[in-house]
Amino acid sequence: MAFFAFFLILCLLLFLPSTNCISSPESQHTQTVRLNHHDTIQAIEDFMAFDAGQLLQESIQVPATTTTTSSSSSPFQGNYIPVYDIDIFLKSGYEDYRSLILFRLARNAKRFEWLSTSLTDSPVDDIPYYYESASYVGIMDIGNPPQRAHLLIDTGSRFVWWDCQPWNNCPTFSYNPSRSSSYRQVDCRMEGECPGNEGLFWGCDMDGNNKCEFKVMYRDSTEAEGFLAYEKVTTTHGEEGGDVVLVENLRFGCAEKSPASMIGKKFTGILGFGPNTYSFIYQMNATSFSFCPKSHTASVATSLYFNSLPIPDDFTFRTPLLQNIQPIYYAVNLTGVYVRWEFLEIKSLTNSDGRVGAVVDSGTSISMFPLQFYNQFRDTFTRHSQWLSRLPGEQFFDTCYNISSPEWYLEVPEIIFQFSGVTGHEVLRLDANQIMMPIGTDGKYCLAFSPTKFRQFTLIGTWQLQGTRVSFDLANQMLQFDPENCKNSPS
Repeated sequence: MAFFAFFLILCLLLFLPSTNCISSPESQHTQTVRLNHHDTIQAIEDFMAFDAGQLLQESIQVPATTTTTSSSSSPFQGNYIPVYDIDIFLKSGYEDYRSLILFRLARNAKRFEWLSTSLTDSPVDDIPYYYESASYVGIMDIGNPPQRAHLLIDTGSRFVWWDCQPWNNCPTFSYNPSRSSSYRQVDCRMEGECPGNEGLFWGCDMDGNNKCEFKVMYRDSTEAEGFLAYEKVTTTHGEEGGDVVLVENLRFGCAEKSPASMIGKKFTGILGFGPNTYSFIYQMNATSFSFCPKSHTASVATSLYFNSLPIPDDFTFRTPLLQNIQPIYYAVNLTGVYVRWEFLEIKSLTNSDGRVGAVVDSGTSISMFPLQFYNQFRDTFTRHSQWLSRLPGEQFFDTCYNISSPEWYLEVPEIIFQFSGVTGHEVLRLDANQIMMPIGTDGKYCLAFSPTKFRQFTLIGTWQLQGTRVSFDLANQMLQFDPENCKNSPS
């Protein structure tokens, strides 16, 4: 009892005016985590020097990044597709890593604007601000014989479309339906084939071709439009080897026009993974999908698995997907954040039984908090980082620090996310690389979180999830985190 009283007094003396001096889930020994600046710079240099062109050559089979065997070293027995960070294909258009990062942050801000607006305005068309608002590119095959496809994977989109030849300025890697025996146009005269007048779907065309038309109107005034069709989608990365059919008759948008921003790019459409009848994952009737978000400087693929969950280990935890907060996104119950041993309760969107919702979005890099909570979070972080050398903010970041030789590491307070789990509170510990973001290669690092003007909107981005296997268990409506899985087994 005497020790407990002493602890409370010490807490008040050291951390006033804070009112959140609460022990962490395990103990108050949660302290700091260290980032190695030398390793970070080396990874950036290797990433920027990597030639991504070979990844998207149609004649090249993308190497498998994992194996599916029955041995204990592999936790999966399912089919998968290789997935790359989009920046590996965009980086050649930027002078240096700093320019690429700033572009990513601008893209992140626009993405968040779209997500948050859709929560409040309930738009008819669930579409992002512009085409490059996704973070990952998946590689698979379309048609018979197969044609290699490079599509943006997006948990915030609910529709599938890709470019179809021929049309003017058609991207090099676009799909040609005339080469496929499994291609079939949707006939809008057939009952139930054409949705019609449902936001993206515009009903039958007026030229007598019996096409079921679609039109995606992006918020930057660009468009993708065409007609609906069916096609077979396969992968060469199957459990039994060889070509494996993922969807036999995928209903997709065959685009005859797409945003000008994608002309000359190496990806040619969007593979929506959102919870909706028309998304890829739902047409596939998948019970789950699972992947490890890689470091944003990784030049190798992660493997996106279908219908296969990792074998739980001592670090695995599960939290329910919340159904009635916003049905077009995947949301979980994030109850608060620890900064060292101080717990900060977060209040965000709530559903009918009072649970707190935070959207998990594959297309957003950094996590974003409501302004009032962010200010409390940032102030707590800076109070626990007084030994660090502060630098001015950087566009979307207001908390930045400097590493200068010979100090080749950055030691920062540990941050822990707390979720409502199946049997109680569950925590996800972040390492220094998930907490701080390098802005270029000159030693400037910023706290990789940002405030929002929307009072009740919290978003968990992929920067904070990199290195953690994230599994969407759709059959049981759970989100599973495996913090050690990506380190201990193939990705």
